[in-house]
Amino acid sequence: PLTFRWLRAPAISATLGQGESASVDVGNAPVLTRYTVTLGDDSALTFDATVGSSVGARWELSDDNGETIQSGYFDSTTGSSVVGAQAGNYTLTILAQASNENVGAAGIHVVNVAGAANLGLDQATDLAVGSPDQTTFYRLALDATASIVFETLSATGVAGKWTLVDAHGNTVAQGDFTNSTSPQRLSAGNYMLAIYARGADATGDSISFQLHDLAASAALNIGDNTTVD
Repeated sequence: PLTFRWLRAPAISATLGQGESASVDVGNAPVLTRYTVTLGDDSALTFDATVGSSVGARWELSDDNGETIQSGYFDSTTGSSVVGAQAGNYTLTILAQASNENVGAAGIHVVNVAGAANLGLDQATDLAVGSPDQTTFYRLALDATASIVFETLSATGVAGKWTLVDAHGNTVAQGDFTNSTSPQRLSAGNYMLAIYARGADATGDSISFQLHDLAASAALNIGDNTTVD
């Protein structure tokens, strides 16, 4: 049988702006929390958790009209979620409840990405990863349509995932550092790449990656022979 109950929407508990964070404690009782989030042109939202996948911790971002812009789940096993919504005021609703004794906290961060490094296609990038977890942002500007794939060149002691969002805050591609992804055809415009990574040690862990432009790949004709390392 399905058992459920209604929860009264609480009052806004706080307003989060550039550089500010909040934490929601997750316990065995359901928790419903709401925030007003103010995003600027150089803002991004990240969500992380110190609780596992058995926790039903969900976030929902809605605009002034009450329409849901994006939503997702907190999960320490898959890493941080990233939202690059357009500048404006939003309502962020958090619903969280742990199962059994698996309790912890769900974190919300309004990150300033003004200093994000510029990234080019087929540009190998090295990122040192320490402990605790970190999210690093990069900007990608495309002058023309391109078909790209995310390539992990090397990863030493690092786990996590990457997310690519467009100028409207929409997630256009995402994946982890171990599995290959399908090519993504991107229109000309500005994008933001977020790399969420966690190292096994405080020092010495790193990842090297690139966004590969398939147009730069060698052409292969019917009847040709090729060798793949």
